Amino acid sequence: MPESKVVVFVKAPILGKVKTRLAKSIGDKAALEAYKELTLTVLDRIKKLPKVNLCFTPDDSINEVIPWAQENWTITPQGPGNLGERMCKVFGNITEPTLLIGSDCPYLKEKDLIEAGHALAKNDLVLGPAKDGGYWMIGMKTHYPSLFKEINWGSSTVYKSTVSCAKEQGLRIWEGRMLGDIDYADDWFQFKAKQSP
Repeated sequence: MPESKVVVFVKAPILGKVKTRLAKSIGDKAALEAYKELTLTVLDRIKKLPKVNLCFTPDDSINEVIPWAQENWTITPQGPGNLGERMCKVFGNITEPTLLIGSDCPYLKEKDLIEAGHALAKNDLVLGPAKDGGYWMIGMKTHYPSLFKEINWGSSTVYKSTVSCAKEQGLRIWEGRMLGDIDYADDWFQFKAKQSP
């Protein structure tokens, strides 16, 4: 098992507040159910890892998130700010190698994070590229705040911009598998089709 801590960014399962892009196609209620299924899929994949922290938003929704946590997991609020600011805060407080993932990439496997944890021992930055141009995982053992600044979050340039910034600093980068996350109806229906027996 990797020594790395795994932080999972989750949103509380609140109607109208999750998977808003998906909801435009399938409605708020169906999007909420989809979000719950995706989150439980991701959390089930990592339940055997030794150090997991559920990092949730909004900050007053701990009661909605507690049922998702395993007994040995920690739970903390994300705090204020945009996505980049909240991720930057996580790495600003690390005391050990840390991997950060979201809850909408159901194709990740435990071995992806184990491999990333091992790679982090020999590299400064580990990234899991997403098919939409973002990343499904970022990991480091030292805080590099510049990696979270001047990034157009939610765009197709997030991964490219992050790699470019890291290379400018001379960081050693390891890349994991390219995986798809679930943002739109096509993504969701493809995922469900693969789940069918």
